[in-house]
Amino acid sequence: MKSSIVICAYTMSRWAELVAAVDSCRQQTESPAEIIVVVDYNEELQERARREFLDAIVIPNHLTKGLSGARNSGVLVSKGDVLVFLDDDAYAEPTWLERLTKPFEDPRVAGTGGWIVPHWEEGEPRWFPSTFLWVLGCSYSGLPGNGASVRNPIGASMAMRRSVFAQVGGYTSGIGRVGITPLGCEETELCIRYIQHQPLDRFVLVRDAIVHHRVPASRATAKYFLHRCWAEGLSKAAVSTLVGTDRGLSAERDHIVKAVPREMITSLAEIPRNPIGSLHRMALILAGSLFAVLGLVRGSVAIRRRPVKIQPVRLDSDQVTDVGTLDEYGEGGDSAVHRGESESHVLSDSWLPIAMVQIDVDGPIDELSVPGAHDKAWVEAVRRGQVIGRTELVLDHGTLSIEDQMDFFATLDGIEPSVEEVKDSQLPRATVVVPTICRFPSQLVGMVEQLLALDYPDFDIIIVDNRTAPNSPLPELPGGNRIRIVSEAVPGISAARNRGVMLATGDIVAFTDDDVLVDRGWLRAMGRVES
Repeated sequence: MKSSIVICAYTMSRWAELVAAVDSCRQQTESPAEIIVVVDYNEELQERARREFLDAIVIPNHLTKGLSGARNSGVLVSKGDVLVFLDDDAYAEPTWLERLTKPFEDPRVAGTGGWIVPHWEEGEPRWFPSTFLWVLGCSYSGLPGNGASVRNPIGASMAMRRSVFAQVGGYTSGIGRVGITPLGCEETELCIRYIQHQPLDRFVLVRDAIVHHRVPASRATAKYFLHRCWAEGLSKAAVSTLVGTDRGLSAERDHIVKAVPREMITSLAEIPRNPIGSLHRMALILAGSLFAVLGLVRGSVAIRRRPVKIQPVRLDSDQVTDVGTLDEYGEGGDSAVHRGESESHVLSDSWLPIAMVQIDVDGPIDELSVPGAHDKAWVEAVRRGQVIGRTELVLDHGTLSIEDQMDFFATLDGIEPSVEEVKDSQLPRATVVVPTICRFPSQLVGMVEQLLALDYPDFDIIIVDNRTAPNSPLPELPGGNRIRIVSEAVPGISAARNRGVMLATGDIVAFTDDDVLVDRGWLRAMGRVES
């Protein structure tokens, strides 16, 4: 099962944090298939990320401005079976990805959430309530045990099957964070929407999949605490409008009834030892609860006066949109501004997420019935597990016709009808040459493991160490006698590849890079041509 990590960023002021987040993804014990960095309408940040994250896919958010649109943009370019989300100001422990994706061995697990620990940049305040760490986007006291079902994971560290987005669409624009305005709950609405569609599936908490979420001094204040509680109330008002108050507020009711009173009792008992901190904490628990309720009431009133308009997930559009949302004061924001369409066409009170369909270009082509009352579908063409093309197609009474599928396939570059497989005995012996300067040892090991899993009968691998002054050996690589490690002192990929060619024993020589994960059928496809 392949995983794609999506990190969304919007400001140069968190560049160092973004670098740490990306680097932590490179150091995972289980390497991701790809790391995708989505830049939310910041050209300076986008250009720098493209220059420096050479092993990552860096793209702009081409959908609605804000976290929801950025995450949806990442989903669209991803190729993984599992979509993993990490905040740009968080960094993961090495076993995070392996543990976060382990529960997907259960087919009924639709998504997982990790355990998020606050990284206090100037020390933890003694007065901060542990039951309110959600204010900082962190895991909090009152959450269930490891492996327990939860309504939704916390967005700073979560993973979802690709099928979640295929069945119910992407994150809803209009309720997520935009810039520094601390609204949220887009993952809450998505998870509830999915469980309404698949009630037997579940989302689970993985307490040993740990990330650290940075908390600057500016957020360790009572002012930010209360502002964030107010904003949470506004966000929950919007979510409740979409999915109903029972589902939208179920976890919050349990938290207020069970976990918050426990911390009040604990703080009361601590007064003799820490009178100022304990009393401060108790006051903030009461004030935070009150501000969240007031935000919920204010948001509900604002929504009745001006109903929330949600933007459909328009996956083929290059529009630049600022959707009408609840702003931080509970008022409606600016209406949509975009190119080439009227507001009434884009915004819809009766919003329905676009359907997503994957079609194997080498499989039989039949009419496809798309569940739900959809008039169009986002269609992905797949070959050997890789997405090779995307488009939006109109449905005829919920059906995708054979003709439309064939017309779509005809637009894809390099797609030819599948041919009969060549017998193993007819395939030429191959040598795979991989130059490396070993910037990321774990990445090199993961790439070699991927090569060893190739569907090919007879091949060997030459790793060309192209470091000019290596001060340490290459990491221990799997493969035994199928792997040869040679050195090339002349710097440059051409010299390294030439060195590999000189030592190759195969009838054909294939080349790949040390930061690439090849498809299992990659070498067979080339060998078939040569045979």
